[in-house]
Amino acid sequence: MAKYVPLINAPLQAKQLVESSKKLRELRDGGETPENKSAFETQVKLALTGNVMGLLTSLVDDFELVLSTEPSDEPVEGGFALLCTLLFMANKPATHALAVRLSEVVSARADHRAMLRLTLLHNLLNSFPPDATSRFSVLATLLRFARDADLASAVSSQLPHLPAWCVRFGASPDLQLQLHQLAYQLIISTDRPQAFKQLIHVMECAENQSDEVIKSVKEDAVKLIVLAITLPGQFLMDHLLEYKAVAQLKDDAEHKLVYSLLSLFVNDSYESFLAFAAANPSVFADHKLNVEQCDRKMRLLALAAAASGSTVLSFADVATALKVPEDEVEDWVIDALQYEVLTGSIDQLEQRVFITRALQRTFEREQWEEINTKLGAWRANIATMLESLDGMQKFQTV
Repeated sequence: MAKYVPLINAPLQAKQLVESSKKLRELRDGGETPENKSAFETQVKLALTGNVMGLLTSLVDDFELVLSTEPSDEPVEGGFALLCTLLFMANKPATHALAVRLSEVVSARADHRAMLRLTLLHNLLNSFPPDATSRFSVLATLLRFARDADLASAVSSQLPHLPAWCVRFGASPDLQLQLHQLAYQLIISTDRPQAFKQLIHVMECAENQSDEVIKSVKEDAVKLIVLAITLPGQFLMDHLLEYKAVAQLKDDAEHKLVYSLLSLFVNDSYESFLAFAAANPSVFADHKLNVEQCDRKMRLLALAAAASGSTVLSFADVATALKVPEDEVEDWVIDALQYEVLTGSIDQLEQRVFITRALQRTFEREQWEEINTKLGAWRANIATMLESLDGMQKFQTV
């Protein structure tokens, strides 16, 4: 990405930009007009009197003229480079604020030269010094512009780095929340797993903030639940219930049913799901949830529950747990293995499923105690093995 190095002759750069603006005005209006002449004279006066901020402000406000009048991309990028160099030579908060203003000028039209405008926003973002928090305002503008211009593919590869950037450059919690919301809006139609991660970051940003902020992300919490339920490979959901923004939905008149549905996927049986779906068809319609897809995910979770603590299941056991005929069991088990709901193998001859590991839908005290027991057994086995090795060594030295 480009970085602008301050050049020695700043007055010359300013002169080039002023003269370029004059030519573009004349090109736009078919010649010199009184208004154009007055604008040019004003910029010249600002330059001659040393009013740097006034001149930079005028040049920033003129940049839409450059974008709308100059037909070739290369002169536009060249002029933008000169303007960025002038803006960042001083490295002062006032010029940083002007750079943010420049980003707003560049992003004003998502329907005109969108790719060029996005490139300019990228270059402007990379021109900021590392400690300038104003860069995040430009980043927010960039994400918003990419969303409005339907250019998600041009920036989506950078979004996984967003949390690290926020930490590295010291973005405030409020700004981090805004950036992750924009990132979600940008990619929800093209990369749903990444959109899910961005909503997780929204929940994390809101977690330790005021009740007002938590209430403000209520709709994001609903979107998170719907994504968790509809993403084909998303089976672990118990951690979502711990977020305050999600927990507030439990007693919310409008959204308590979708919260109940999430809780059901985390804790309840397939039979409970069937009863809930029959009693609350509106929650599926309201959130555009496919009942059959939800049913399929719930059956796979029921299979994980049936396999938990077991090393082998008969096809009959699986058929009972899933409420399907035995001749469909193998297909269900293959799906479970594919999604890593189960780890194991199928014995077709004996009509059995050998279980190495089953997904734990929740991880609480009981699961920790199970791990502690297994670790204790492992430690005892290691101690026995070491004692045996020690005995063999002593025997060999005799």
